[in-house]
Amino acid sequence: MFHIVVFATTGFWMYAIFDCIRNDPDRNVWIWLLLFFNYLGAVIYFATRMLPRMNTSSAPSYFKRWTKGRELRAAEAAVVNIGKSHQYVQLGNVLLEMSKVTQAEEAFQEAISKEPNHLDALWGLASVATSAKRWEEAQAYLQQILSLDSEYKRGDASLLLGKVLVSSEQRELAKPHLIQDIKAWSHPEAALILATLQAEDGEKQDAYDILKAMLSKLKACPEFYYRQHRHIANKADRMLQSLEKEL
Repeated sequence: MFHIVVFATTGFWMYAIFDCIRNDPDRNVWIWLLLFFNYLGAVIYFATRMLPRMNTSSAPSYFKRWTKGRELRAAEAAVVNIGKSHQYVQLGNVLLEMSKVTQAEEAFQEAISKEPNHLDALWGLASVATSAKRWEEAQAYLQQILSLDSEYKRGDASLLLGKVLVSSEQRELAKPHLIQDIKAWSHPEAALILATLQAEDGEKQDAYDILKAMLSKLKACPEFYYRQHRHIANKADRMLQSLEKEL
């Protein structure tokens, strides 16, 4: 049993070192902490550096309940004690992170009933509708958001609207919207989606130019931003190679 514990903790420590070297922008500081404090350093690194980066949306439900239980209780208490639109949005966000989608939607709807133009509540409803592939609803919520604040969430609403338009097969609206999104926000994903549509429509030179410009900008970005979008860069590189053969 002792050997198993030692093996597991050593593996955890080594994984923390590997993650630090590969992903942490402050690796020069943290690598010394990991080496000096050993297993304790690995626990500290996991809690302060790895955990905030993790996407818990795909985590098992028991993990979400464990990590979000206290937040849920606090949000539920705030709804009972205060009960304004802000508290319902906070409750909806926690429920959404716990994959309790129906309850989250009810909370966002309650917030909207109290404040029809509450941006965060509209975003919550747009997120729920998008995940449920209710494209018409999602489009309406996102268009309402952008009419109220064209820069909401630093362009995330604009990008999501572009993806919804594509998913709902509204190419005639999707392409000009994605062009505008790229001009305003330079979203790498928007460029990849637009280039895909252009290539499918026979606009291969336009697709090539869009991808080339996107990759040039992306590779000039800070390392942490490039790593976040590496999968998009890899897809763009493959598409460029394919387009070069056809041009």
